[in-house]
Amino acid sequence: MLLTELEIQQVLEQVQSAFPNLTDWEYNNEKNDEYFGFSVWGQFLINSEELIMPRRFFITLDTYEDKWQGCLTVGQPSYLWSSADVGDAPKSRYRAK
Repeated sequence: MLLTELEIQQVLEQVQSAFPNLTDWEYNNEKNDEYFGFSVWGQFLINSEELIMPRRFFITLDTYEDKWQGCLTVGQPSYLWSSADVGDAPKSRYRAK
């Protein structure tokens, strides 16, 4: 499912309101090898002196046909992938980007 510019702005306002501690909101609004359609993601960064490197958590909300789903990932946002190396070439699954 693809969204209009007005719908995209409404979604961005809703996710920023629903997840006020997440930042750097980005979105995709096209169907391609990585997305079924509209997808939006934001990150929560834990940056502490005790950590060697910062921890990034992502909430990704995306569409498939007329349904929404959400994923929580660590390190990168979620997107589609397929790889013959792990024996799943005929099907797609979500993976952190």
